[in-house]
Amino acid sequence: MRRNLMTLAGFIAAASFAQISLATGGETFYLDFDGEGVEEGITGTGATDFQIHGSTWTGGRVAEHFTDSKYAASGLNSFEIRESALVVFDKPIISLKMFFVFHDDIDSLTRAGVAPYTEDNIKIGHHYSRRATFFNDPFNYAMFEFEYEHPIKELRFFGATMQVAANGFVDNVCWTTVPAPGAVGAFGVAGLAAFARRRR
Repeated sequence: MRRNLMTLAGFIAAASFAQISLATGGETFYLDFDGEGVEEGITGTGATDFQIHGSTWTGGRVAEHFTDSKYAASGLNSFEIRESALVVFDKPIISLKMFFVFHDDIDSLTRAGVAPYTEDNIKIGHHYSRRATFFNDPFNYAMFEFEYEHPIKELRFFGATMQVAANGFVDNVCWTTVPAPGAVGAFGVAGLAAFARRRR
């Protein structure tokens, strides 16, 4: 029994952000803008407006970083924030994690930020990009968790201008959608119990 509990704890720690899906019953999606796998033909270098995993991305472009990987967190690509960049989710989300940095040659006053909005157009906080340091720096992630009563429908980026086009880069995006009614308790408890049984 003790070994099962330790294994379960290790599983939860290793699952990291993806564990939210197990606990809530919502769907969790990942996006790395590298144009591979399910992203092939959608998020490759130079892509601008696109739809994937029930989300629509506009107002930016996928940029490649051959010579300076600090603007990315997986592979060579990231989503460069342009003027009025916007993400709209088909299903509202309850959690979000993303790598979010700005170019190290610009003043922090011109860096890009992001503000989540509900379906009722209510702003739920905001987060500014951090100065780029090195590839996939864990300090440069923005993380949000939202109330079930106020899930997020849109991400609106601000502070970006056409004069300073490279003041925000996004990569390694992970989000979890609102679960179906009644799925939270049933899926979370049953899912963890099933995992423990399989490890006996």
